[in-house]
Amino acid sequence: MKCLKFDNDKYTVNQLDEIVDYFLCNKVVVYPTDTIYGIGCLAGSERAIKKVYKIKKRCLCKKPILLMRDFDMVYKYCEVSKKQNQYLKKVWTSNKKAVTVILKSKGLLPSLVENKDGGVAVRIPKNKFVLDLLKKINKPIISTSLNIADEPLIEDLNDIKEKFKILPDLVVCAQINKNETVSSVIDITNIKNIRILRK
Repeated sequence: MKCLKFDNDKYTVNQLDEIVDYFLCNKVVVYPTDTIYGIGCLAGSERAIKKVYKIKKRCLCKKPILLMRDFDMVYKYCEVSKKQNQYLKKVWTSNKKAVTVILKSKGLLPSLVENKDGGVAVRIPKNKFVLDLLKKINKPIISTSLNIADEPLIEDLNDIKEKFKILPDLVVCAQINKNETVSSVIDITNIKNIRILRK
């Protein structure tokens, strides 16, 4: 397990490229998101996704969040109607809180990331580091909380070796916004029956 340290707003191109390489080589990475520390990998790598779940001792039935670069990437991987698009632009551009939405998948990613109805949880992060990362990777990545399933979040990255029997490949040590919590989750697959799954 390698650790890479920098201030969240002071990373070099070389550091960013190194992190991108880990993702593109189907490795598992711990990194700061716009909410909490996340652990993830390329959303298209079944092998890496399964490793994330083994690290967390998490059931594959619980689906991860997909982080995407921008609306164009969301349109590529998800079915988005005109009304859903209007809703997304409202909650993602005007809402200060991080919002994850459930949309119908186009089936371009492994079924491991889809729920039983073919839906995927998607968010465009507000964090500059994660957005820069996604622009360079140019593919969706998965994000799930840094913890053993059903246990408290790991906020001190020094606890990783103690908590996890299987270790991630890279840990990005950078600051997160302590005022943020996990994102809210809203199911808009049926735009006429919007369901708030997590506030």
